[in-house]
Amino acid sequence: MTLLTDLNLESLTYTHADLRWNCFSLDRLLDRMAPVFSINDPTPRTRELGALTVLPTELLLDILENLSIIDLMRFRRCNRYSSYFVDTIPPLRTALRIAPNTVKGMMALQVSAHITANQLCQKLYQKECDGCGALAQCIYLPACLRACFRCTFLPFNGWFQCPQTEDRLVVEWMLRPEQLAARPSFRPLLGTFTNGMNKFKMVERHTMYDCPTKKLNEKLGWSPWYDARAKFEMDPDPSALTWGRIERQVAMWRQDPNREAVTVVRDPPPQGLLIHMALVVAPWPDSTSSEAEQGVFCSTCLGTVNQHKLYTEDMFLEHLRDCRVQPDALWASQSQRFRLWLCEDDE
Repeated sequence: MTLLTDLNLESLTYTHADLRWNCFSLDRLLDRMAPVFSINDPTPRTRELGALTVLPTELLLDILENLSIIDLMRFRRCNRYSSYFVDTIPPLRTALRIAPNTVKGMMALQVSAHITANQLCQKLYQKECDGCGALAQCIYLPACLRACFRCTFLPFNGWFQCPQTEDRLVVEWMLRPEQLAARPSFRPLLGTFTNGMNKFKMVERHTMYDCPTKKLNEKLGWSPWYDARAKFEMDPDPSALTWGRIERQVAMWRQDPNREAVTVVRDPPPQGLLIHMALVVAPWPDSTSSEAEQGVFCSTCLGTVNQHKLYTEDMFLEHLRDCRVQPDALWASQSQRFRLWLCEDDE
């Protein structure tokens, strides 16, 4: 009998990289726009700008560690000395080596939250989802949270919620201006998406606000972010109350061969796309912090409730002993189907 350790794991598993062509995440856009948001640009021409060298190294490092990642990367471009110095900061070096799209994504989305390199590095070493506690290899950038495939791509368990427009948070949750200003926000990137028959081109960037669920709020011990008078029933989004916008929203969820391509000019991005737009795949650093550790999905569990469960290599060998022993069928396949994905061309 063949030992489990002798099996070819690649033939029995697949990774997030195998899902990138049918499950949209921000990685797809970042890879396409890499020349724009590249973190490996040529060294700045100016050797010295200011007098950074007069500060003790320990003091300068203490100051930079408290900067947000976006501010830190801006400072990196000041001159050659700042570029060399920032590149030596251990947490940032780990993030750029293991999961560079986390840094590029925060810059590209213009994330408003103050997220430091230390906070990001700690989140990279964390393996559990901040929601359900399962193994997770994605980072939700606006709030720098670990998120698993089930909680984000199949958000039916109430842990993560799609980001919302300013109008919706003000009307539905009755947020005051100071409460709204305190919410993490980001600006989705532009792109052309399809549902298999029609194309939908986003031509305007909207400011979207993170909208954590009550379950996540209570688990992480955050202070109540919404007014006690907030209404919990599903009010219609005031930004989608015109017939034209309702028609376009319906078109994005239905495959109609008779419908022409739609150019979305001022509509907010579709709900199902927003949380994916703020998500990047972020492997865990190994014990030496030099290599990335990839989680795997079980290929033989396709079509069952364990289809989207992530494993480490050791956990997968344990899983094989009970794999497909009276599995429950994945009955909600229609509601879990991915509606929109990135077009290969923008025309």
